[in-house]
Amino acid sequence: MGRLAEGKSVQEKYGGPLQQVRHWHKAMARAAVAAGRRPGELAEIFGISTGQMSKILASPLFIAEVERLEAMAELEVVDMASELPMRQSVALKNIDEGLVQKDLGKRVDLSLEVLDRTGYGKNPNVQKHLHLHKNVVENMSDDELDNRIENLLDDRKEREEEEDLSDALEAEVVSKGEGKL
Repeated sequence: MGRLAEGKSVQEKYGGPLQQVRHWHKAMARAAVAAGRRPGELAEIFGISTGQMSKILASPLFIAEVERLEAMAELEVVDMASELPMRQSVALKNIDEGLVQKDLGKRVDLSLEVLDRTGYGKNPNVQKHLHLHKNVVENMSDDELDNRIENLLDDRKEREEEEDLSDALEAEVVSKGEGKL
């Protein structure tokens, strides 16, 4: 391949460990840390050979840059974890305001979300297909009809209980909201 102007071969010039972390090395480190890119992917993205990528990844300066980025990411996670409890009161205030707004659909959605987060869960059977065709009913035995009616009545009772619970929760939130005003 020949010699470079300084009198060094390409291997001597570029084959050793990094002497300086350049902007493209930082981009490689960000891709490795943030996107979890593998060496082969990094080599393809940056248009270099996998051998050269391996040398860059093994370089002490590059390793230090990756560790610096990982530490920064870890600090951001820790900061967010410590900040979440402080934001809890703001979240509760927003929930209180959301439960007393005029739009019934939004109130119901928020109520269901609160119930889900507090262990009651969303009802997966909100709407059931209750329609039976005449020929299906005619072919059912008396026991099957009795069981079907009993199941429908049980489902109705469960829905009414859930509605009562939701109404009680909404009334409690409204009364707390009025007490604050």
